[in-house]
Amino acid sequence: MKLSFFSTFVLAATALSPVLVAGAPLQSATLATRDSRDDLRDFKSFIEWKKFRKFRGGNAQSGNAGNANGGSVNNKASGESSIVNNGSNRAGDGGISRSGDAIASGGGNARSGNAGNANGGDVNNVANGKSSIVNNGSNRAGDGGVSRSGGAIASGGGNARSGNAGNANGGSVNNIANGKSSIVNNGGNRAGDGGVSISGDAIARRADFEDVDYLDLEAYFNSL
Repeated sequence: MKLSFFSTFVLAATALSPVLVAGAPLQSATLATRDSRDDLRDFKSFIEWKKFRKFRGGNAQSGNAGNANGGSVNNKASGESSIVNNGSNRAGDGGISRSGDAIASGGGNARSGNAGNANGGDVNNVANGKSSIVNNGSNRAGDGGVSRSGGAIASGGGNARSGNAGNANGGSVNNIANGKSSIVNNGGNRAGDGGVSISGDAIARRADFEDVDYLDLEAYFNSL
């Protein structure tokens, strides 16, 4: 009896799905070749979507991403000391902080994690006492990177909530002289540019993935 049911299911699925007959991924490879910052980039074919059927319900939650801040340059002189930089002071750029996607089916809830910060590093010149700092090169703070939370998709009546994106601020150049100290910058002071902070998409559907028109789904991802 179990064998008869399974055979019927396979025959019906084969008749309805050219993907099962061909045994190969769909011709469109757009999901596999999208930029790494696009939503749901980790899914390489639409065949993987068929794994999320209504009899596999449950909640899905991805973890939070950590920070990817650029490093700072700190020149600190005190007492009667001096610092002379003949080269440039260049802080690090922010990297990429991205939380994973969360996909739930069968009425489960989907919640993607929060992304961390991706701020550019600062250049800090701090002199105290009778000290001095001389920068013959430029002071250049780091640019902000990319902070992006993952997408959340809930099918079959579940709720979808995407995580928060972090900061992607450009770094600052700080010249601070106290007492009788001095700071001389013979080069320019250049703050960092802001980066990109994006919260992922949250999509909730009544229908399960197997009821979705795959051509419409492909068009949606190509528009991201």
